[in-house]
Amino acid sequence: MNLALPEAGRHVLGFGFRTLRRLGLRPTAINSHVSLSPASVKRYTARRHGEEPSATVGRRMRREHEEALVLYWCAVIAEWRPLAPVAPGRRLLDAFCPACLHVPVPPQRTPAPRSDRGPGSLEEALGLGAACCAAGVRPCVQGPVRLAALVSRLGVHPESAATFLTRMEPAGRDGHLEPLVHPARLWVRTCLSCGEPVVSDASGDETRHCRRHARRSA
Repeated sequence: MNLALPEAGRHVLGFGFRTLRRLGLRPTAINSHVSLSPASVKRYTARRHGEEPSATVGRRMRREHEEALVLYWCAVIAEWRPLAPVAPGRRLLDAFCPACLHVPVPPQRTPAPRSDRGPGSLEEALGLGAACCAAGVRPCVQGPVRLAALVSRLGVHPESAATFLTRMEPAGRDGHLEPLVHPARLWVRTCLSCGEPVVSDASGDETRHCRRHARRSA
């Protein structure tokens, strides 16, 4: 897929890709998570003057990081619909935003926002990207920014987060592969003690308590 984006969309997409690269996600890995041509990814991941790599983050994720990623997908992106982060014909960053995932082409398109300069922060990029996606700018330009903001807040390596969200596991007797992060495999329940969300194996029968209250009920 080649790009024909308005200037604001190019600013947001480039900011997201470069931020992921600064956080440690290699251009080849970025390319594997988005349906864009390698030439486009290479162009948008090229570092600009003054852009230095961020502090190295370990690639090992804790259980609470995995739960946060599942909850973010279910609540923010999928809006509690039975959707997986990856699907046939859709890579992780193709629609890592609710606007592009649920409304591929808005029935009433509005003019794309104007921007004569690139965003200076993740917050600015998220705001401008959301406006682009809501206006019908396609392909999605804020998916990379959303992932970068998420992993920055969690303090996890973007490659570890992307690998977890795109993980496929055998399902059923025939052993066909299905996404791990999917309602058929992981459930989001509520803790019986405090009502907080709990991520658990859909096929399991473990006690419905969060980690804090599971220790008390043991």
